[in-house]
Amino acid sequence: MRAWHELAPGHDGFRSLRAALKREGLKLAPRLSQRLVSALKRKRARRERRRVEHGRVKVEVLARNVMWSSDESFLERDLQGEVRSSVVRETLVPKTLAVAIGPPATEDDVMRLWECARTERGCWPLVISLDNGGAFRSALVQEFLHERQIIALYNLPRTPQHNPFVERAIGELKCVIGQDGLAERGGDPSQARVCAPDPGVRATRMCKLARLLCSWNNAAWRLDHLTPRADLAGLTPDEVDGIAPQAEDLVGRERFYNAVRAALTRVAQEQLKPRARRRAEREAIICKLQEHGLVNRTRGGGRSSRPSKRTRVA
Repeated sequence: MRAWHELAPGHDGFRSLRAALKREGLKLAPRLSQRLVSALKRKRARRERRRVEHGRVKVEVLARNVMWSSDESFLERDLQGEVRSSVVRETLVPKTLAVAIGPPATEDDVMRLWECARTERGCWPLVISLDNGGAFRSALVQEFLHERQIIALYNLPRTPQHNPFVERAIGELKCVIGQDGLAERGGDPSQARVCAPDPGVRATRMCKLARLLCSWNNAAWRLDHLTPRADLAGLTPDEVDGIAPQAEDLVGRERFYNAVRAALTRVAQEQLKPRARRRAEREAIICKLQEHGLVNRTRGGGRSSRPSKRTRVA
């Protein structure tokens, strides 16, 4: 209906439609206008879903330790400040590699958490997927990754969809331990009558963080070792991870690292705006992963998405 499509988004309800038609000398019964607007909005939502699904690019990782995903999430606030969870996740399967609970992570905290994940896995990944947090972008972390020949795959700004692996992991962990609404409920009641200068504050908070960490580790164990997944043919993440090929069995670390650095150098020489540059860097990294047979990328309904020709030029 032309009159409805001309209404501004947010002001396209049935009352606005009736008012617009009234200005044109037309009348529409309230119940009929409600049904009409509801049908038009459902049609628009279906069209938008089809558009998003058609353009969605899915990256399927084909070996373990090809890529890790790391991020932190806000849990609550008490008298000593924020409490956050930091998680490192494998991307081949939904397997949690390391968890930390505490104040917002510093660069040292981030590197210690990655070292814990490395101890768990026995090796480093080829790529690590990160957001744009200050700790992840620091010079110390950049040097840490360079020394270990690890490529950092950063999100576009304000685009958490580019790091869905750890986002889903954090959501699953919160669901298992029942902490979805913890941020809304506020701090731990045990902190309510404790003032910051009191000697018992630190001990009380450390006990609370220890309990939280234990809960998160238990939840990760249940999800990884005891929960069969339909999308993993009924196997648990740990079972699939145990039989999957190793990334460095498919490509040498130094060879892959040098190939990606060369592609990123070519991107750096182009005259691009910051967001376009980040997009080109991500494309260059994912294309190299695809060229080396480490990931499979599909677009929309399963159509294969080939590497960009621009990033494949030697």
